[in-house]
Amino acid sequence: MTNDLGLFNTNLLKLLIHKMSYLQASALQSSQNVAKADIPEARKKELKPFEKVVKKTAHGLEMNLNEEHVINTGEQINREAEVLNLQTLAMDYQSLIHIYKRYHEMIRVAIGRS
Repeated sequence: MTNDLGLFNTNLLKLLIHKMSYLQASALQSSQNVAKADIPEARKKELKPFEKVVKKTAHGLEMNLNEEHVINTGEQINREAEVLNLQTLAMDYQSLIHIYKRYHEMIRVAIGRS
């Protein structure tokens, strides 16, 4: 079966994939903050909100994470808050994986390959 129906290239699927990539990058930044928590002059860095990173174009949704999407908050790093943030990111990621799996199960049923 071809992608003519767009079942495998929908904006929903792109959004899921982009959000998962964003959460991975956020977790990496948060873990770097944890690693630097004992350095007195280190300041917290985080990614811009997802809505500011993903763009809607003529070809659908696009996201290109780079250094310009990392902001320095100027706040001192709080290790406990960063660890809690990592846990939240992990739960959000697991939720998206669940949605992603259900999406593919729905497509398999739709094309008759259950």
